[in-house]
Amino acid sequence: MKVALAQMDIIWEEKEKNEKKAEDMIKDAKKERADFILFPEMSLTGFSMNVQKIGEEKKNRNVYSSIERMSRLSKKYQIALGFGYVEKSGIRGKNHYVVLGKDGQILSDYVKIHPFSYGGENQYYDSGDKIIRFKLKNLNFGVFICYDLRFPEIFCRSCEKTEVFIVAANWPERRREHWMTLLRARAIENQCYVLGVNRTGTGGGIRYVGDSMAVDPYGNVIDCLREKEGIVFCKIDAETVKDWREQFPQRKDRKKDYSVFLEKNDRKRESD
Repeated sequence: MKVALAQMDIIWEEKEKNEKKAEDMIKDAKKERADFILFPEMSLTGFSMNVQKIGEEKKNRNVYSSIERMSRLSKKYQIALGFGYVEKSGIRGKNHYVVLGKDGQILSDYVKIHPFSYGGENQYYDSGDKIIRFKLKNLNFGVFICYDLRFPEIFCRSCEKTEVFIVAANWPERRREHWMTLLRARAIENQCYVLGVNRTGTGGGIRYVGDSMAVDPYGNVIDCLREKEGIVFCKIDAETVKDWREQFPQRKDRKKDYSVFLEKNDRKRESD
């Protein structure tokens, strides 16, 4: 499968302009015969806390407007795509990442489990409560959003039935080394592909430099784009994951519940 990571310079809170930009990138990806294109977190608005402006409620055909518009693009260009949008519920929101098949149908719709409290996201957005997986062609995918990358436990819980992790982000320049390091770490420890797609440019007074990258199950960077808007292309396949997991079966040695070891240690201290 050929995947395109669309590193967008997102125009702040301008959905129509960003949709046009996304369509241009979809056209470019299709010319390169990509099967699947991924956009960053909050793809059409940037990482905004203005839920009342950018948030959406279900309308026509009981779907959100951004899903309806992006679904038309996936069908028009016959390409699967992933993008982020904001659901509005009263005064609060939910940070979503949806994946559409090339027929425009929803394959998965994930809500960010870990709102970024350091940046105040938790004051405006509610946490998701489900780890989401979906299948495209012969590959099993898991989806996470930005700050989720710092919590390896959820990747570990998902990896048993997953060959590829998608991490969509608005990850700022000042912590770019964390982004690149953690993407590789999640690939190495779970023996899977990790596709990290980030934005570039400036939004809400924060600078982003992209560093969108595809990492293979060995932890090698297949390709990475720095600083500028553009597309990273990569080829992924289930056999590479399967072969490496068979050659180096580290995951079978992973304990299912490490809390028991902590409990034993705590009991020993109490007895001492």
